[in-house]
Amino acid sequence: MFSIVIPLYNKAQTIARTIDSVIKQSFTVFEVLIVNDASTDNSLEIVEQYKIDERIRVYSLESNSGAGAARNYGVRKAKYSYIAFLDGDDTWKEGYLEKMKEAIEKYPMSGMYCCAGLHETKTGLTYRIAKKYMSKITPVNYFEDPLVFTQTSAIVVYKEVFDRYGGFPSELRINQDYALFFTIGLTETVVYCGFPLSTYYIGVAGQNTSLFSIKRIECTQFVIDRINFVYKNWIKYKKENRLFTIFNKYEIRHNFYAALKKNDHNLVNLFLTQLDCRILNNFSAFEIFLYKKKYLNKMGIAYIMLTKIIWKWSKLVNRGPSKIDKLKVNSRKALVWHN
Repeated sequence: MFSIVIPLYNKAQTIARTIDSVIKQSFTVFEVLIVNDASTDNSLEIVEQYKIDERIRVYSLESNSGAGAARNYGVRKAKYSYIAFLDGDDTWKEGYLEKMKEAIEKYPMSGMYCCAGLHETKTGLTYRIAKKYMSKITPVNYFEDPLVFTQTSAIVVYKEVFDRYGGFPSELRINQDYALFFTIGLTETVVYCGFPLSTYYIGVAGQNTSLFSIKRIECTQFVIDRINFVYKNWIKYKKENRLFTIFNKYEIRHNFYAALKKNDHNLVNLFLTQLDCRILNNFSAFEIFLYKKKYLNKMGIAYIMLTKIIWKWSKLVNRGPSKIDKLKVNSRKALVWHN
């Protein structure tokens, strides 16, 4: 039923813990595809030892290509219809796949299934969960709270849907996961499982995908590239979603806010010059004027704070999905058990 794709790059300290969490799953109809992305430590040596389990297959790329490319490769090798993503330094609780199977059985026509989870740091654990959906399995408007719904190691995607949108976009160096999941969230029914059954570890040695390790100007460009990518897909697929337009403006304003607070007009100008002009056209000339003028920093910050209040209010009044397709029983439902 599940093809579990794990990209691997220099995770010698954590990959055994990750694989062990998969082997201990209460639901056992799965395969594991580990894609070694030219690791330079002994990660490959460690995972090779797990091949005694016939469900586990290991592949190696000739050169380091990034997590997105490694995941795409793994999906191409997958034999099952549901792709579960897991990073080499994260883990699942024993009932994770069982709960995702339950969600698929309940809503078989959905394109993506998201699960709540935990964040673990050196100082402790925090929950990543949408409180109003706690202990529920339900369709959601993905853009009601995409930053809470999204964690790569807690997402399952129907393989046909993954292929339909081309997988993780290779043209993006970072944020490929958000680019793909946001696109799917625009176009497909998304189901949320309000059970914290995955753990994302922060501050792990070798965690070189973190945006915190990248220069601010470069990090901002990656975010802009992803925002432009998703917006172009929104235009391409012509999907009406009021919460997406609200969230898109909220996220951009949040970046303006961070730049204005630091009095960093290099970042402000980067957004103003690199964002798709169709996105900027959604902002009033007055608002753009506030951001352009250094002497209006405080007014720009105050304006953004006001829009944040409006955003939070919109989340309260838009409690359900904007549109949920009727779930019809068809041949796809059989895939839940026979694939």
